Amino acid sequence: MISSVERRRTFADFRREGLRVRHGVVRLNHLPPERLGADAPGPQVAFAISRAFGNAVARNRGRRRLRAAFVDAWQRLTPERSGRLAGAFLVGASPVALVAPYRQLVADIESCFDELVDRLDPVDPAGVGR
Repeated sequence: MISSVERRRTFADFRREGLRVRHGVVRLNHLPPERLGADAPGPQVAFAISRAFGNAVARNRGRRRLRAAFVDAWQRLTPERSGRLAGAFLVGASPVALVAPYRQLVADIESCFDELVDRLDPVDPAGVGR
């Protein structure tokens, strides 16, 4: 189950130590679970939606679309990959996310997940395994 980021310190940790990736209109900051100090059954997720999205109604619609796309992308991960990506996420997007096709949002988040896995598990120089 996906839960919300609740500690203020986690947001400061995103800025200092978060691993940042961007694809398409979506950007993700990731913190590994050992930085959170508490065991959560699933990822902790927060959303950064700027006023550039528009009024409160538009920002809330953007947040709901991103949350749904994140959940869909997360559910498509294999158990091994979701275990590797456990931790906290700060999800942001450009205002284009309001009009982007939903499938594009899901695909952009999946691409961010792929890049995170690649950066967390780099291929060794011999090219053997991950």
